[in-house]
Amino acid sequence: MKHIVVMGWSLLLGSAAWASAGLVPVDHFFQTSAISGARLSDDGRRLVMRVPHESGRISVGQIDLEKRKSSLVVVPSDYDVDFVLWKDDLILFGGDAGGNESYSLRSIKPDGTDWKDLNESYDPLRALEGPVMAQTVSLLRADPGEILTQGYGARRTSDGRMEAAGSYGLYRLNVRTGRRTLVETIADKTVSTYVDAVSGRSYGRLMQQGADTVLELRVPGTQDYVVAARFPGAEEYLTPVGLTADGARCLVLIRGGGGFDRGTLAEYDLRTGKQVRIAYSPPAGEVTDVIRSRRGELWGVRVETDRPQFVWFDPGMGRLHASLQATFPGQVVELVDNSMDGGILLFFVHSDRDPGTYYVWNQKKAGLVAVGKALPKIDPKQMAERTPISYPARDGLLIHGYLTRPLGSKDRPVSLILLPHGGPFGIRDSWLFDAEAQFLANRGYAVLQVNFRGSGGYGYDFQRAGKQEWGGKMQDDLTDAVRWAIAGKITTAGNVAIMGASYGGYAALAGLTFTPELYRCGINTVGVSDLSFLSKTTTWRGRGYRLFTSAWIGEDEKYLHDRSPVHFVERIRVPTLHAYGENDPRVDIQHWRVLESALKRHSKEFEYLRDAESGHGFQDEKARLTYYRTVEAFLARHLQPRD
Repeated sequence: MKHIVVMGWSLLLGSAAWASAGLVPVDHFFQTSAISGARLSDDGRRLVMRVPHESGRISVGQIDLEKRKSSLVVVPSDYDVDFVLWKDDLILFGGDAGGNESYSLRSIKPDGTDWKDLNESYDPLRALEGPVMAQTVSLLRADPGEILTQGYGARRTSDGRMEAAGSYGLYRLNVRTGRRTLVETIADKTVSTYVDAVSGRSYGRLMQQGADTVLELRVPGTQDYVVAARFPGAEEYLTPVGLTADGARCLVLIRGGGGFDRGTLAEYDLRTGKQVRIAYSPPAGEVTDVIRSRRGELWGVRVETDRPQFVWFDPGMGRLHASLQATFPGQVVELVDNSMDGGILLFFVHSDRDPGTYYVWNQKKAGLVAVGKALPKIDPKQMAERTPISYPARDGLLIHGYLTRPLGSKDRPVSLILLPHGGPFGIRDSWLFDAEAQFLANRGYAVLQVNFRGSGGYGYDFQRAGKQEWGGKMQDDLTDAVRWAIAGKITTAGNVAIMGASYGGYAALAGLTFTPELYRCGINTVGVSDLSFLSKTTTWRGRGYRLFTSAWIGEDEKYLHDRSPVHFVERIRVPTLHAYGENDPRVDIQHWRVLESALKRHSKEFEYLRDAESGHGFQDEKARLTYYRTVEAFLARHLQPRD
């Protein structure tokens, strides 16, 4: 088949309430997705997903694909559901109750009965006890009733509370009783433990050794390890991603070293720690994901260039994907999940203008069924094109990114918003539906998103070029982007804003303090204001964090001072907006406290949002909508084009 016919029924699509031509309401962009995080049951007969509830909570819903019937499973009273999984005939789900990124894990039957707490989220009032973690690392498909988790043991106190007990390690967790059994203790100075998601076998670890990190692979059937690679500092350019189907070798993504700069998929022998063969090396871009069946067969890889692409090793999957791609030209057809026998597949089809739709493919019935749109109120025809761009930085390094221009504005300059991403290292902006960029473009602004040096997707040398360049060359790349846009008549001098979150918030503050002449206003969301705070240890930050900050951010006191925007607030010339969450475990609220004090001390014009219930960003729908309405009003006051 060159094209596949989409069957004429849909369970969660509903009737699209398209906005009329012009401004699309804020909530159409930022309301909770109608369906997200969907997963198939082992037999492929049912689908579980995250769905919104009238209470405002993100809840658990399911679809019986044979009966074509959808139903609500559970509405948690204490948090929004962040993930859903199937284990046998049970649904596992969890969420972040306090905004501090320590997640609960619960099980429930599909009919909504027999709810069980398998762990509790972190309680800051009992910080010395530590979080009772149960991070799922393998669903152990061949072992009924049990999953493999990483975290601590647990016990009930006399007053009924659950607290951490025993060693930090890998535990078998019975999803019906909550009982944990220690499989192995994770040694001190272990930065990462590698566990095969299919078999649950621990096959490697990343160890901190002095100022280096060492990748070790585990010899099958033993407790012995062999060294596969040694990395200086906190670098890691070999990343194990799972075992081969026979369990004798591991799949590794190479992103540097050995003559490889870009993402390449290789196989390593577990007994020797040596590379056996190159499974796939892309001519451009990087391998960003390995696609395997539930039984462990290697089906293909996802490759990131200017747009996502897929390379299939399984001929049948290759033919099916080609047919689907022909059915949805110009869109990304992404495999999300598959049944145990591989006969039923879940796809997500999306593009730069389309937030996406879930489809189920049944091999036996040769039918494709649409089961839900992510944002049914978004009309792709009203959205703007996301165009890949590139320009040379001042030192000649080629920088890539994306430009989203308002509909009908290609022949004239408009006000521009520079929108740097978070991270910053290894993260990148990609070709997909970006609600924030589309929202801003719909309001009449061009949006420029830059994968500055340090970003992922362009080779490890490119990422390494961002080391200890906070406020330095990474910021220069953003400054050069603004000048490129002005030279290209995309915008004009004096009509540019900078806006970002997390590292992007830091970049916004750095732009406003280090190059204040470039910007007409700025928006900082959960941004780092003082680099010296980042090296401080907290309960949330994992093993190896100090080594990472030393290597990638820097530790020289003068450097940290000179690259911290909070010390240069007096240079800010324009109005600013700031937004922070009280429970943020990544960028502590102290970053805002010292920044607010400096803004007041220097009598700067600023507005701020400070949410007592939010963490790193505004995950709650009400808080999120309030934030973007505030952004909309702020930009309308301060970034309207000059006469």
